[in-house]
Amino acid sequence: LDPTNRESLTRGSETFRRGCLKFMEMQLTQESEQDPAKVDKLRQILTPKFAPGCKRIGISDEWYPMFLRDNVILEHDTIDSVNPRGITVRNKKTNEAKNIDADVIIWATGFSTTSFLEHLSIRTVKSLGMESDYTLSDAWKDYSKAYYGTCVPGFPNFYMLYGPNTNLGHNSIIFMVECQVNYIVQLLQRMLETDYDAMSVKRQAFETFNKQMQKDLNHTVFNGNCASWYKTEAGENTNNWSGTVFRYWWETLSPKFDNFELERKNHE
Repeated sequence: LDPTNRESLTRGSETFRRGCLKFMEMQLTQESEQDPAKVDKLRQILTPKFAPGCKRIGISDEWYPMFLRDNVILEHDTIDSVNPRGITVRNKKTNEAKNIDADVIIWATGFSTTSFLEHLSIRTVKSLGMESDYTLSDAWKDYSKAYYGTCVPGFPNFYMLYGPNTNLGHNSIIFMVECQVNYIVQLLQRMLETDYDAMSVKRQAFETFNKQMQKDLNHTVFNGNCASWYKTEAGENTNNWSGTVFRYWWETLSPKFDNFELERKNHE
């Protein structure tokens, strides 16, 4: 596949989709005595209306067969309310309500994925033109973003691992973190070698990088027509890297020091 060619990506996505559907069909029909009507209903409910990869892909040999068990019911109507006996669900099309008795209800709604470091109060110092009461939450009031997922302008000597837009849907995040460690160590070495006290990415480089990042992501399945934990409610993808791991490795192999500003304090 040519990642710069939209037609090539579309062909590849369609081939992948057909493979996923073939796997689902094989899993749902592996038992010859299965009720055809039940299998057909499951097929309709479980077939996504978006391309594979738009949401994170789960890899399992037990997912589809689970729904064929006699003690498992796949309920896809909307939860309307919780009552003393269980849960009331409502069909969106017919508005018909139905009660489902339950001994235990597991509240499994996921976790916050687009608000990075939200429980930490990170404040900058009065350095490199920034005021001392400026926080990382201020910088990320619209959405979280960083320069190669590692640093933010106005926060000198502050570096992150696995920051915004360094998640993957196709490879190992461990390799990405290793690239980030190598990148950050080089930044620290340069600061020490030049006897400076503070280093921060320039805002222009930061903004250019993130503008291109969102533009590139619009040509990937990660920004497809589905709601996923990759994106904010406004549609900004704050999680995924837009290219290959090879590209990330190459671009972080050696920092572009012209994109950073340094400050030296007066030493006595």
